[in-house]
Amino acid sequence: MSQPSQNNSTLEETKMDPGQIVKDGYIASENANKVVAANCLVPNEYTKVEISYVASGNGAGEIEKAVYYDAGIRQESTVFLDGDTQGSAENSIIVFASTRTPASLSQKHFKIWDAVGPVGVFFAVDGDVTVPTMEVNRSIKVDILTGDSPATMASKLVSAVDADSEFTGTAVDRIAALASSTLGNKFTTRDVDTGLEITTEDGIDPNKLNGRYFVIYRPDGSFKHVWYNVGGLGVDPSPGGSAGGIEVAIDENESESITLAKSSEAIDKDPYFRSITEDRKLIIQSAQPGPTTDIEDGTTNFFHFRTELAGVDRKIIRTVELTYDSNNNITEAVSY
Repeated sequence: MSQPSQNNSTLEETKMDPGQIVKDGYIASENANKVVAANCLVPNEYTKVEISYVASGNGAGEIEKAVYYDAGIRQESTVFLDGDTQGSAENSIIVFASTRTPASLSQKHFKIWDAVGPVGVFFAVDGDVTVPTMEVNRSIKVDILTGDSPATMASKLVSAVDADSEFTGTAVDRIAALASSTLGNKFTTRDVDTGLEITTEDGIDPNKLNGRYFVIYRPDGSFKHVWYNVGGLGVDPSPGGSAGGIEVAIDENESESITLAKSSEAIDKDPYFRSITEDRKLIIQSAQPGPTTDIEDGTTNFFHFRTELAGVDRKIIRTVELTYDSNNNITEAVSY
């Protein structure tokens, strides 16, 4: 703040600025009162001010009008992020009890699921060609013999299932391990009438993020795309109309928490947006107030793209007008 003149007979010029209205102080008490009166018209809660100046005549070059605005509301959106997952197959373990006989499994079946639907796996003893009634899309026949041991039956089950392109299998003693050839979570393998001990480990759906993106908008109607570069192998998808990409560099099989943190860090580097994280949720806010187009997915398949708080433009909360005398002193300050 500039210092007033040491010559008390000389009045300092009247000034206003956005933060305090008065830039230079007054020495004369009568002028100081006018300054205080003008300052009292300034709203405490304003966040933006527009200033216009006197073009000519009394007070030329001084502030003529100050228009004060509120903060408005910044649009706020959320999205639940997933990590970069290569996926895994559905795995089932079938255990043949040491007391099980081929006769007890004749024409019995269980259901296992491929990428399309249920597949019936049934046992046929000593060349039996009968196919049991099964509510399935198709079936796999396991040929066993009367004298087969539990370990042999487990091995033959694996051989039959492994011959099908939708499954792979491994046998260890009395245990048959079956896996889907395709990645992802499928229906749990279910016994129908074999009585075999069956447990299933769910597959994990793949979520490969390389080159995938979602879109966030500015109040001016333009948008940017947030895209993922996995292991340095990604290519910017550059969707049409985008004002630019916000690159998120992550590693292959990156966890949800790291993907979330790196997404937030990348977005915060862009001057048009800011973000915070909460559990799996990324909360994105426009840097400027005002309504925008809702956040939307491009190709990520993330969950829950939603606008939580709609943006609102700044509104005028007060206008202050000043008039001056021939000595450029404030003679009147009014607000509306």
